[in-house]
Amino acid sequence: MNDANTEVDPRDGLARARLRTHLRDRMKALRQALPDAERNVRSARCVERLQHVLASRNQEVWALYAACRGEVDLSSLLASRDAQGVTTLLPRAGANGDLSFASNRCASLVVGAFGITEPGPDAPAVDSSKVGVVIVPALALDPNGRRLGWGKGYYDRWLATAHHVIKVGVVFDFQLVCELPAEAHDVSVDFVVTDERMLECGKGT
Repeated sequence: MNDANTEVDPRDGLARARLRTHLRDRMKALRQALPDAERNVRSARCVERLQHVLASRNQEVWALYAACRGEVDLSSLLASRDAQGVTTLLPRAGANGDLSFASNRCASLVVGAFGITEPGPDAPAVDSSKVGVVIVPALALDPNGRRLGWGKGYYDRWLATAHHVIKVGVVFDFQLVCELPAEAHDVSVDFVVTDERMLECGKGT
């Protein structure tokens, strides 16, 4: 587990912002440096652990993501969930800063504003109340479920209104740090899954 060097006065907003920027840059560089073959192996391990974590929860609608910029690849999880009759969704980023989810099967996929594959505009958004599980990408996570994203707040805004959903953060193990500096708007995940471990947040492995 990486040491995020988080000995920062919680009242010092500038110091927190600098640390979060440093962590983003560091984790982006580490992830991009990962060879494709190793990324594929690590992603497969993450998917195996995700399936184990959620096997007994009987949720019929899963919101996943399409990997980009070296993220954990969940394409095999999408395929397996579809085959088992689970409804799978992908996120779509709106121009006004909102996030919605739509089926990855009912319409053609397009490349969105941030270069991320997403459902086309003809795919209707699924009401958040119907989503049982959301797999959340991150640049870093800590054992308490705190998440460091890209800084645009799309997931935090959506998660703040989806109190019922099981939130699972997934990263490669080198993206798990001891502690992340939190912001007031951050929404923590319930589980952290890496290629090496699973944490039920606040309860250990």
